Amino acid sequence: MRCLQVKDLSWGDDCDFIYTPFAIVVEKSGQRYAEIELGPEGYLSMIRYFRNGQILREVIYDDRGFVSSVLQFQDGQASYRAYMDSEGIWQLCHFLDGRGIVCNPDMKHRFKKDYYLNLEEVIWEFFDRYLEEQAKSSDCFVVASERRMNRDVFEHLPQESQKVLTWFKERNQSDSIEDYEPYLKATKLVVSDHQKFVDQVCECFPDQASKVRHMAPYDTRLSLGMSQRVKESKIFYQIDLDQLDMDAIYQVLAFVAKYPRTKVLFGCFNAQHSDFESLKKGVEDLISRSFRLDDFVSIKESQGAENKLVENQEMEYRFDFVNLLDETTLMRELKYTRLIVDLSPEPHRYTQLAGISAGIPQINIVASDYVSHLENGYILEQLADFEEAAYYYLGQLKHWNQALIAAIDKIRENTGDRFVAKWENDLKEK
Repeated sequence: MRCLQVKDLSWGDDCDFIYTPFAIVVEKSGQRYAEIELGPEGYLSMIRYFRNGQILREVIYDDRGFVSSVLQFQDGQASYRAYMDSEGIWQLCHFLDGRGIVCNPDMKHRFKKDYYLNLEEVIWEFFDRYLEEQAKSSDCFVVASERRMNRDVFEHLPQESQKVLTWFKERNQSDSIEDYEPYLKATKLVVSDHQKFVDQVCECFPDQASKVRHMAPYDTRLSLGMSQRVKESKIFYQIDLDQLDMDAIYQVLAFVAKYPRTKVLFGCFNAQHSDFESLKKGVEDLISRSFRLDDFVSIKESQGAENKLVENQEMEYRFDFVNLLDETTLMRELKYTRLIVDLSPEPHRYTQLAGISAGIPQINIVASDYVSHLENGYILEQLADFEEAAYYYLGQLKHWNQALIAAIDKIRENTGDRFVAKWENDLKEK
């Protein structure tokens, strides 16, 4: 099996493909025929089919390259969803009018019941079967904390088995610390990506404090960046629209205006169109008030031009904006990034981790678990120090290479066999 792409499916010769930032629209004879959504890696994720302006069905694709489920519609309303196996044979049919779930009579050997009230029944049936057939008493289960599911998961897991509970800020920050008391007692180890959670556990449950560990989840999907291959130094400025600081943006723009071989890309995650346009206008207004637009102009030779004539030159600005729709978009932007800047009171966690995994130095205004001053980054005492910090990494290769080495050391220490060894050692200590 392999991941599917749009070209792998059969489309009529009369189909026209319209590419938008969010989906691929397929028109047939001038009418909307389908909408295609792609996953983070560019493969098929979902296709909605239409007839006479109404949705007919929604097909979900598994990452492994087959149809996972099909949601059927009647008169524009969702009717039922059929869950498929890798051969395209339906296994379960979930009626959305409250009638519940029925299994395929030809596949009843896979299920204990012919009828289920909801999907949770099915999930726990297969989960318990896995534990019964595959689990050994020596197994250690790693449970990703989820407030609504923790109790059920712990009730189904073998009581005698070792358990590790993981707490991730992006997923669990709204959880109440008191809710973790029963799970702390039932686990051998608790791993958190955020030191604040560790401190809270130690304060609220001092008798369980020895179980809690802080470990940073580095993203090993990213390879080291290739910014050293380009002459221009690209600065990626991570924007948090809820903590927007125009004084900080001014400092970055002043640096780019002063050093003509630099450029800045302002990026934010999943911003509303109106908010994104407001950001662009705010930055452009700041430039018009405080700088000359010519300070940000770069002249480049047109691609394919043979002569260095004026008419073969192109003008572009050394500032731009990107609305990051997912992690893959960020990875693509960081590929040739020389420096990451996040001057928010609370830096974006994933961008910090991605920067470390790509070997890119970072500038922040607050210390964190991920960026060490003058190692893989620079912690500003005040915004006015930005030029000094940026020049520290962009003005000479020595410090940039030192940051790269520091990032590689952090990755090695917190991924692969070394990371597993940390968990194993902590479990042995308990």
